[in-house]
Amino acid sequence: YGDATTRLDSTDTNQPLANYEEAIKAFRKLQQLYPASELASLSWGRIGACYLQLAARDADNYTNATRAFQRVLDDSKASAAARSQSEVGLGLALTKQAAILPETEQAETRQLALQHFLNVVYGKNLREGETGDPFWVKKAGLEAAKLAEDLQLWEQAVGLYDYLINALPQLTPTWESRKVRARSQLAAVKVE
Repeated sequence: YGDATTRLDSTDTNQPLANYEEAIKAFRKLQQLYPASELASLSWGRIGACYLQLAARDADNYTNATRAFQRVLDDSKASAAARSQSEVGLGLALTKQAAILPETEQAETRQLALQHFLNVVYGKNLREGETGDPFWVKKAGLEAAKLAEDLQLWEQAVGLYDYLINALPQLTPTWESRKVRARSQLAAVKVE
């Protein structure tokens, strides 16, 4: 019900994001009914995603989103895919939050966001015996590469693309073209 609610057009023209608030109520109900299940953990991730949408109206919701995503990361019942999804959500929330921070605080917050993306790419969020979820590795890789390039961490971007070529070979043409661009930027920086 919560997921379906987020996909509906809002009936309240004064509150176009009201469906996300309604979805949060549904996800919280799931936590009350099944507190010991993996569904409760998954609902925290969905709550984080709702708060991320609500942050367009109120920036305080970035904090609510990061707290919800962190709950999934801390939950022993959460699957690797759920933790990866939340780690990516946490990175996205921090990236968006950085954009509204004072300039002196932006780089540190963006670096923290980058670390969350890289945790998924490099499998640092996995427990023993788990493997990375290809969808979330790809999503995290795309976000990490974009952020590394935005931060002008060209050497790190090149290394990331090399890793992604091996981890997700079906996307080699994409990774290769981006790696060429990052290498040219790295070469330009070394010349200066």
